[in-house]
Amino acid sequence: MPKNTETGKKKEKDVVRWLKNHGWEILYEEGRGPADIVAKRGSTKWFIQVKYTRSREISLARFDKERKDLIKLAEKSHATAVLCSVVRNTVWFDSAKTGKNWQGDFCEND
Repeated sequence: MPKNTETGKKKEKDVVRWLKNHGWEILYEEGRGPADIVAKRGSTKWFIQVKYTRSREISLARFDKERKDLIKLAEKSHATAVLCSVVRNTVWFDSAKTGKNWQGDFCEND
């Protein structure tokens, strides 16, 4: 498995751990298709695409097709499409449709 794939999978697991620790139920975490993770808390459901990056500035144009596919998939399930950027020990969740963001910190023991 290429190193960047291994790193991506590790970061997805970190995001799953963060979500669980913050009250989210993980419905799916296989990383196939537009959504790497599907999570639910209360009546809120997120379809999440995880991207590990060295800086907060992710090129949305670079991931535009993935973003559009994620939005379509989420809308079919009455969910929110979320792009998750992992930068060092911070996880950012951005609505793939509106750009609204949520931020959370995590560390190895979170």
